[in-house]
Amino acid sequence: MWSSRSNRYLDRRLLDTIMFRFILRSRLAGLYRRWRRRLDSEPTALDTIEETATISDCVDTELLTQQCPAQWCATVEIVQFRGEPLTEVVRLTDSESYRITLKPVELCTPTGQIELYTRTSPQHSRRHRRTAESLSVAVTAATEIVATRQAQRQRSVDLSANRPSKRPTNRSTEASTVDL
Repeated sequence: MWSSRSNRYLDRRLLDTIMFRFILRSRLAGLYRRWRRRLDSEPTALDTIEETATISDCVDTELLTQQCPAQWCATVEIVQFRGEPLTEVVRLTDSESYRITLKPVELCTPTGQIELYTRTSPQHSRRHRRTAESLSVAVTAATEIVATRQAQRQRSVDLSANRPSKRPTNRSTEASTVDL
């Protein structure tokens, strides 16, 4: 008698456990289905974002660096121009901190009009040089500035090499040679 009671108790407990698992599983499945429907039907914030081309998609900085003299390097940077939103720009920089910046006028059209800025050193502010009609014209203008800057640097090196060295002279020897 005692054993039949305990068997009924165990059977009842087993049945309760099975029913509990079944109810739990069906409720979880229902919650999952509702959650999936909600995710599939509502657009998320990422669904509303559109991908746009930027200047880095249009300029091969490695190729541009190869076309410039050895002291120059082309990079893509994200900068902010006086209260404007962050902007992706192409920068050409030499070893002496001379910098040329190509900035699209309209962020959504990186091949359209491009503003060209130069900065001679970190202590000076950038100067607007011109606004080019297209990205290709701006890149050509920037490479011309690089070539001009390189030619100026070479001329200054040549001039310093041709200058006679300033050695201190002895006035007494100069006077004696004049008298002879």
